[in-house]
Amino acid sequence: MAEDTLNGNKRVAVKIMNEDIGETEKSMLYNEIHSMQNLNHANIVKYLECGQKEYIKPSGKRTVSFIALELAEAGELFDFISNTGRFSEKVTRHYFKQLCGAIKACHDSGIYHRDLKAENIFMDNKYELKVGDFGFSTTWMKADQKGLF
Repeated sequence: MAEDTLNGNKRVAVKIMNEDIGETEKSMLYNEIHSMQNLNHANIVKYLECGQKEYIKPSGKRTVSFIALELAEAGELFDFISNTGRFSEKVTRHYFKQLCGAIKACHDSGIYHRDLKAENIFMDNKYELKVGDFGFSTTWMKADQKGLF
């Protein structure tokens, strides 16, 4: 977690990767950035920015790549269920509708998450669902979008 001092000290989530990550990790990072840049839905974690910065620790400086994302302050759905127990049918329907809306927004944009699980679904400070972690995502265009029809 960090604070975005340029936009009113808003708290954000930050993923930090070492400069020397492998090709697999680079590919996952690219997938995540590309997918999240192209999505805008109330139930999908919002991408804010990415880049490289110098990271200063007591042990010294190093260059890291980062992704800044909307912070889902209430944490993972997995932890929420573990702490509260089974949802009522009414609550389940509410969250299922949000999840379906997020998945539809992804698919309408040609993005497929491919790693949906309770650990990759988050909750904001109002306990609304936010789908995140698009590292395994892929894109797909319909045949008519490829110019085949």
